Amino acid sequence: MKGKIIEVKQTCPFPSGRYRRDGQGSAEEFREDVLQPALEAEKSVTLDFSGIHGVGESFLEETFGGLKRLHGHSQQELISRLNVIADTDTERSLIINSIKNYTKLS
Repeated sequence: MKGKIIEVKQTCPFPSGRYRRDGQGSAEEFREDVLQPALEAEKSVTLDFSGIHGVGESFLEETFGGLKRLHGHSQQELISRLNVIADTDTERSLIINSIKNYTKLS
């Protein structure tokens, strides 16, 4: 798959917190400074979560739900444009399910 590869551990070694005020590695920082610009520049983006153990639900919701709420990305668009890599199938499934759950139509 062509496009941008984001090694999450390099940009956000300990992904936690929802907002910038929560500290370095927040979902807001990751979404605004890394992920959204990548989505603007590329048709596909690979998120490599390798080496990260335990990503908080608030981080995942703010990252993916925020892409929908604040940037207008649809669930279908994100599912088709984002590829997820993780250390285990369980972790990968958790992240993919988070994308689906946090971008549902309200």
